[in-house]
Amino acid sequence: LDGATRIYVMPFSTSPPVAMWQLSFRVPESEAMAMDRTGSALREEVVRRCAGWHAPIEQLLADTRPEDVTGYPAYDRPPIIALRRADPAGPAEGRGDGAADASASRPSGSSLGASGTAEDGDGQAL
Repeated sequence: LDGATRIYVMPFSTSPPVAMWQLSFRVPESEAMAMDRTGSALREEVVRRCAGWHAPIEQLLADTRPEDVTGYPAYDRPPIIALRRADPAGPAEGRGDGAADASASRPSGSSLGASGTAEDGDGQAL
């Protein structure tokens, strides 16, 4: 929503109902490596970056216990040529070739991802 931070949320289970989320944002590698990776510090960073986002994002993050948050650096890499050549006919325009799309070239850099599960105040998973 801010052009630099991405969140992905999906149901993890229905009984009990649990949602899983993953957040990523670009930072210099040195900053990613120096970042405090405790659950509480990562949750604080995530809440700070997502302040003011639409419902239910802020509530989802607020309901996530710090001990359920993990984070790690993730790196952009040059595309894997083998994926681009997976189809001998080559990518067809408008076909939505996932392998070719997934391996599209991006600037090199580092991101930090954090993820967690959310439960409501009564210990029920969301």
